[in-house]
Amino acid sequence: MMDLGTGLLLPNRKTSFKSVRKCLRKGRSMSRKQQFWCQRRKRLNNTNRRIMELKAEMEGISQEQKRVKEGQEEVREKLIKLGAECDQLRKETEFIFKQRAETQLRLNLIFEILKAKKDCNPSKVTNLIMHLRGLTGKQSETQ
Repeated sequence: MMDLGTGLLLPNRKTSFKSVRKCLRKGRSMSRKQQFWCQRRKRLNNTNRRIMELKAEMEGISQEQKRVKEGQEEVREKLIKLGAECDQLRKETEFIFKQRAETQLRLNLIFEILKAKKDCNPSKVTNLIMHLRGLTGKQSETQ
């Protein structure tokens, strides 16, 4: 037998794997050397098979991790877009509330003007109309 220096022993020509197979086929008993090599080969085959299975499993896991990472990236992009849309909607909502408040103020002034006209109070009517014109002038400047 030959020693490779790594603790592995290789059969020499007298005890090759072919001779072990021949003994098994013909039903002869094997020598201790042949039994050792047969058992070692089975262990190596089992180990190699298990290594191949683990490699395939690791490949599957890495592909799954890649898909998860891509999915997370898509979700991150969607969240960024939703955040931008949310900010835009918030700005629009604030603008609508501001317009609503200004409109409500103008309506209140108009009702006060009508009430002052009904009560025959021309000085109050004049003041309220000037105030209403000032509000509409400011609004047209801001737009």
